[in-house]
Amino acid sequence: MQDRLQDLRGRCKRQDLEFVAEVQTRPSLQAGFLQVVSQAQQMLTQVHDINLQVVKLREDYVKVAMPEKEKEMNAETNVLVTRSRTCLNRVKIILEEMKKELEIKESPGAPESRMKENLYSTLAKRFEEMLIECDEVQTGFRQKVKDKVRNQVRMCEC
Repeated sequence: MQDRLQDLRGRCKRQDLEFVAEVQTRPSLQAGFLQVVSQAQQMLTQVHDINLQVVKLREDYVKVAMPEKEKEMNAETNVLVTRSRTCLNRVKIILEEMKKELEIKESPGAPESRMKENLYSTLAKRFEEMLIECDEVQTGFRQKVKDKVRNQVRMCEC
C-alpha cells in the first residue's frame, strides 16, 4: 500500500492546508466541554446505581419484621435518595450551563457546534429518563411500605 499523503497535499489548495493546520492545533470539541459531559454521565450512572440499591432495599423491606431493622432501612433509603437528588441537581446545573454556552454560539453551523448540541440533547434526554426512573423507584418503595403497614393493621384487627 502506498502513502498518498504527499500526492493529496499536492492536489489541495493552500487555503485548505492552512485550515487543516489550524484545526489540528486547536483542541477538538474543547476538552473542557467533553470533561463536563463525561462528569455528568458519571453522575447519571451513579443515580442509576443508587436506584438499583433502593429497589433491592424495597424488596428486603417487605421481608423485615423487626421495627428497628425497618427504621435502619428507612434511614439507609433516605441517605440514598439524598445522594441521588444531589447528583441530579449537579447534572441539572451542568445542563443549564451547557445550554447557556450553546446559546452563545461562535459559529452556528460548524461541526463542533452541532456535536455540542447533539451531546447536550442526548445528555438532557438521559437526565429526563433518570428523573422518571427515580420517581418510579421512590413511588414503588412508598407503595411497598404502605402495603406492609396495611397488612400489619389487618393482622392486628383479627
